[in-house]
Amino acid sequence: MPRDGSFLPRMSAAECALFTRYIPRKSRALEFGCGGSTAHMLRNGVWDLTSVESDFAWLEKVLQEPEPRYFLMKKRWHPMHADIGPTGAWGGPLAKEPDPRWLNYHQHCWDLMPSTAYDVILIDGRFRVACLCRSLLHCANPGVTIVMHDFWSRPGYHAVLDFVTVQDRVDDIAVMRPLPGLSREKVTATLQRFLFEPS
Repeated sequence: MPRDGSFLPRMSAAECALFTRYIPRKSRALEFGCGGSTAHMLRNGVWDLTSVESDFAWLEKVLQEPEPRYFLMKKRWHPMHADIGPTGAWGGPLAKEPDPRWLNYHQHCWDLMPSTAYDVILIDGRFRVACLCRSLLHCANPGVTIVMHDFWSRPGYHAVLDFVTVQDRVDDIAVMRPLPGLSREKVTATLQRFLFEPS
């Protein structure tokens, strides 16, 4: 298998180590935002990975990397471009006003694969609160591990703490699991508030 040591997750060493500990062997995973984390997950236990990415040019660059290309060929990696219109830095939408296409980012993967029983979901791209709410509503695994990066430094993300329990944390990463018996109505209400919040 080709390896390129420079293609690594944009995480601190402590964050990367914690994230790796929560990747089960032979697992199925979903990630919002692709890049160094993509190859990292596939070489550290994930057997089947779906990646959602809004920046088509960045996705094409990732596709040129040896490891992702290898896993694509082996049918272990399934990249998915979410068309949210023109994008800028880090795949964020350039439009200043909400665009219906923004829903593609956190909704389209579940439309294509409803009720998938993912073991791990990494949220490290756009629309992070909406991504987490959709995952709670649609993932068929009630014990799914959800990892969100840049969590503690961005208070706007903390709305999700009503629906998850934090299992572990280090630096700016949070490892979470859904609360048992969570209210779908409350999750849906929070989703509606954050549908068009691209951060």
